[in-house]
Amino acid sequence: MKTIDIEDDIYGYILAKTTTIGEDASSILRRLLGLPHGQGGRGQASSGAEAAGPDSDIVAKLRSYLAGGELKLARQPTDRYLHILAKLAELFPDRYERVLQLEGRKRSYFGLSPDALVSSGQSVSPKQIPGTRYWALTNLSTIYKKQVLRQVLQCLSVPEGVHDTVVNAIER
Repeated sequence: MKTIDIEDDIYGYILAKTTTIGEDASSILRRLLGLPHGQGGRGQASSGAEAAGPDSDIVAKLRSYLAGGELKLARQPTDRYLHILAKLAELFPDRYERVLQLEGRKRSYFGLSPDALVSSGQSVSPKQIPGTRYWALTNLSTIYKKQVLRQVLQCLSVPEGVHDTVVNAIER
């Protein structure tokens, strides 16, 4: 790995393009430049087409849900965030409990009760994920909700080829 010196404004620009909490500068630049992950990367770049496998049907259902009218009824980003989380819980019931491990520096993002989230920080505004036993922290900016949602997708092992589609559905 090589080290380069860049000016502060360029470094700030790179950091502003972060999509995942903890994403390193090389990953950001690879994504922005459309380059595949290299030897030091975090995985292989996805072409957008998922290989046939056990999750290919689930991914097709997820894409169909995002393209359909059901999500469009949710007007606010927070409502769309919660609806997407609910759909992921429905599609990945055997893996969904993994989201309970996702945390920020000071707060938990998910819990099994509103009290679990309230005890992890201030002004968390917990809301139940529709149709589930899970609660989500919702007092986040839309950008941060997108970052958390990307972490959820990674946690559930959703193929990378659909991450951007799912995450960007929050802002429609």
